[in-house]
Amino acid sequence: AETVVYESSSARLSMGKLVLDETFLGSLEDQTELLVIGTLKIPQVLPNELLKPKIKRLYVKGRIVCHEENAATIQSFNGSVQPKIKIIPAGYELVEKPLELNTLMLERLPTRKIYCTEWVQISTDVSADVLDNNLDALISEERVYCPERLKESIASKCDWLKTNLELYKGELWVVEDQRQLPVFAFDHLEEVATLVVLGELELDPQITPETLTGRLNKVHNFGSIRCTPEQMGALNAIPGVRECRLVDSTRHPKVEDEPEGDIIQEAYVNVNYLKL
Repeated sequence: AETVVYESSSARLSMGKLVLDETFLGSLEDQTELLVIGTLKIPQVLPNELLKPKIKRLYVKGRIVCHEENAATIQSFNGSVQPKIKIIPAGYELVEKPLELNTLMLERLPTRKIYCTEWVQISTDVSADVLDNNLDALISEERVYCPERLKESIASKCDWLKTNLELYKGELWVVEDQRQLPVFAFDHLEEVATLVVLGELELDPQITPETLTGRLNKVHNFGSIRCTPEQMGALNAIPGVRECRLVDSTRHPKVEDEPEGDIIQEAYVNVNYLKL
């Protein structure tokens, strides 16, 4: 077991996740010893001149997430023991959710550099001029989905060696939870679509293999797709990334103590909504 000895009565202990912002910093006494068992997050850049008098010592059993502007000061509080630390590059705004950048959002960004911990989509309504005039740099820990026609503009804003950049054509359909892709979804599709599955998707058995190969430009499957064997063959012929699995929807798992003749079928909600 690891023992931590603290010296002052102003020591503060936090279990789990602690968000250190200016409000929390203001609540601390000067020369506080801060002990965090979990994650210490500093989502916004803090004035280092305010950090130094408030924190005497910092012990983190876990990891630290902070901006480059505060990294040296935060690390100086740890002494010889340095926890895992993720540093957000200087000048970047931290976004910790999936992010769709449309024209309106780009024109109102509070910063021209974004660091996103999840996936990012550049919407189809964005022009090259809007992208160039409002965004300088973009980092995503997962993937950046960008219309093919903007490939030259996005290339100057992402590090191609560090960013998983996927160019898409037509509409982008993203499935993050449990959904069903109904046959009528293709009736309202003007051209083609790129399908990204992060959760679980079940294809309507009435969707023909020809519809899949003709209307889906790419399929990025990071989750699970339930489909018929014929649909499975079509999906395997479509370009994209496949990190998870295709499941035969015509085969039902055996359920113990189930009355003979009964078939358990999975139910999905929000069946007519695919694009986020």
